[in-house]
Amino acid sequence: MGELLDILDENYQVIGQETRENVHEKELLHAAFQCWFIKIFDGKPYILFQKRNSRVNYPNLLDTTAAGHLSAGEGPEQGAREIEEELGITIPFEDLSSLGKIRDTLPWRTDKIDNELCHLYAYQYDSPLQSLTLQASEVEGIVCISMEDFSKVIESEGKLDFEVIVYDGQAVESKILNLSMFDFVPHQLAYYQYNLEKLMAIVEV
Repeated sequence: MGELLDILDENYQVIGQETRENVHEKELLHAAFQCWFIKIFDGKPYILFQKRNSRVNYPNLLDTTAAGHLSAGEGPEQGAREIEEELGITIPFEDLSSLGKIRDTLPWRTDKIDNELCHLYAYQYDSPLQSLTLQASEVEGIVCISMEDFSKVIESEGKLDFEVIVYDGQAVESKILNLSMFDFVPHQLAYYQYNLEKLMAIVEV
């Protein structure tokens, strides 16, 4: 049997368990942990986006810094393990800032919807990007986009050029990337708007 996930009702109460495969096949509501890293470069707040590996779901797209499903019986405290697994650093759960919870749906493969209750957290990361050890099987790199520029991405209907800071697991460099929302994992637009608003409210410049 595969990994079991808790199934949630519309009041977010646990009503049973199913395998991860069946949860997605039946489009059942389940819980996820998601953590956004923010970092200050030259006095400006940036969001650290994970660039997905080409061999995983949503290949080559930009997503939450670290995230994963909560297994049956788990809460966000246990879900925080995703930070260590994907980024190679250990952060005490109490050092994370809660951004609340949000319901989100996104396409799953070709004909299904991933139906999630997202437990959202943030962490202001002050160490060098080179201190991160990326999980090569899932994470291709980190792309840092200023909050100001990401708000423009959300508002724009087309592609725009942005100066970003990229870490590929070895070196850090500045690049110009041509971005639109199609370059990001297809969470609902309200999901990205909610997170950006919450992150802007807590950042310490």
